[in-house]
Order: sequence, then C-alpha cells, then structure tokens
Amino acid sequence: IWLHHPLYGDPSFDTFKRYPGNPVCRGKPPLEWPVNGFLFDDPVSRNWYLYVGNYARNYALGPGIRLVCTIYRSSDRGGHWESLGPIFRDEPFTFEDGIAPDSSADVSVVYDGERYHMVYDWATANLTSGTEFRPKDYPKGADVGIAYAWSEHPEGPYIRLRRPIFSTRRQIGEPFLGKYDYFYGGSLVRRKQDWLVLMDMAGTEYSAWGLAVTTATDPQGPWNPPAVLFSVDSDQF
Repeated sequence: IWLHHPLYGDPSFDTFKRYPGNPVCRGKPPLEWPVNGFLFDDPVSRNWYLYVGNYARNYALGPGIRLVCTIYRSSDRGGHWESLGPIFRDEPFTFEDGIAPDSSADVSVVYDGERYHMVYDWATANLTSGTEFRPKDYPKGADVGIAYAWSEHPEGPYIRLRRPIFSTRRQIGEPFLGKYDYFYGGSLVRRKQDWLVLMDMAGTEYSAWGLAVTTATDPQGPWNPPAVLFSVDSDQF
C-alpha cells in the first residue's frame, strides 16, 4: 500500500523495460492525445490486442470533435502491431430512448462463454467541455455514460446493446453526491457469481474524482444503481 501513499510516494516507472518498437501509435489532429490503452491477451488466438482511446488535446469536447477507440493487433507478443481501425464503424446507432452516441473512446474487454464482452464510454455529439458539462446544464439531448457490446471476435464487429449501462443525465440529472458530473472509464470484471463494472466519477466544477461500481447477473443487464467505492468525501486515501 506504500506504493500509493501521499507522503511515501507513488510507483516508479523507471524499472519498466520499454519495447524498442514503441510507440504503438501517435496522436494526430484532431485527436492528438491517444491517452488510454487497454491491453487484451486473447486466450483463443494468443494474439495481443490494444484498444486505444483517442482524445482531442486537453480532452476537449465540442463541435467537430469525435472521440474514437482504435484497435491494434500483435501476433508476436508486442513485437509488431497492425492497425485494425475503429471499434465502431460509422453506421447510425441510437439507444432505445433515442439518444445517439457519437463518441466512444475507452473500452474494456473480457472473454467468457465464447464471446468477447466489452464496456465502452459514450458521449453525444452536442456534449461540450467546460462548466456546461454539468447534467442540469447539458444542451437538450446531450448525455454521457457507459454501455455494453459483444462480439465473436476480439477485433469485432461488436454488437452494441441498445440500453446503456449508465446514462448520466437520465440516471442522476443533477451532479451525483452534489459534485460528480459524469461517469466514464468503465472496467469490466467477470466474477464467479456476477459481472461488475468499475466506473470513474468526475466533477468538473470541483475538480473531484471518485470510483463507483455497478453489478449485474448478466452482462446485458439489468445493472444495479451505482455505489461509491472511493471518493474525496470518504475517509480513505
């Protein structure tokens, strides 16, 4: 636990050996920041897959900015990588309530029952960064959250479920606990008795972060309301 102590310090990355073929990818306008990557070791093909979340500089959101997740595959355990393009193509898609997700940046993948299960971030095209990121100030129809998709292959195509796991505006309306404006960065975990999704919480007005969790007996839902694991309001670091 000392590795994460505010006084004793954080982990040192100097001991990690970097692959000579790095970087796997570089950002380019309008998505200059490929900041989040999910490495998946496929138990079937033994290939490595890297799902990269591509963001605009400074995590900007607004007109003309569409965040995407791109897939890279390596058949030699990271020696060489090939780009397979975005996880979702450009075909129109809407959730059952009519909300149309436009951006999908960060994902998490689990293999179970001969299927590849994915959770991913989503945001609508009219969502912008700034103080208007609070749910009560969203433009009409704007929203952000976590959703589920599945495929028979790690590179897709992925079939998106039409009911999201979490919708910020629909499920909280006002900032969660008075300060958390949106949920993102979902991580999917297969447990013996159920499925679990860890979600980051963020508050733009207060620069606050936290970690929430939701569970379901089936990855297609229904999912339980989120519970807070850690936050700046708790007595744990």
